[in-house]
Amino acid sequence: MRRRITAIGLLLVTLTASTSTAFAHAEYVRSEPSSSALLIEPPTRVLIYFSQQLEMSMSSISVLGPTGQPASVGQAKVLPNDPRAMYVDLRPGLGPGTYTVRWSNMSAEDGEHANGQFTFTVGARPSLPTTGSGLPLQFMLATAVGLALLGTLVVAVMNGGLGRWH
Repeated sequence: MRRRITAIGLLLVTLTASTSTAFAHAEYVRSEPSSSALLIEPPTRVLIYFSQQLEMSMSSISVLGPTGQPASVGQAKVLPNDPRAMYVDLRPGLGPGTYTVRWSNMSAEDGEHANGQFTFTVGARPSLPTTGSGLPLQFMLATAVGLALLGTLVVAVMNGGLGRWH
């Protein structure tokens, strides 16, 4: 009986793994620049890696500048040494601002379509939200959490709560 249950379990795991692979799309894995990247200098191209080989005749990347103007030049191309990656060149001398990358693809492995978008920012980093005192909000929150934890530790020590750990 135990062998039968083990065999059935292995069969279910195998079927589940093969089914999820068979119905997967060419999903976004990573990009250069990365999603939400803050860059000092503008990139010369956008490169996106996907989970499956692409059908390039049905795949594209477009990049729009801060005011919606096209920032990409030409059509997307497959990366020569990796059929799961495509790139598009960017116009030279991109100015500061947030750029939107929109991509669409068709998997060469299963014919399924996928699409998505992300942004990256060129130029000075946006300033952190501040409190009325001018200190960054993240610093203030981290300080408050640290003081709360320290206070909890002090109360525990004063009440003999740490005695059990000796």
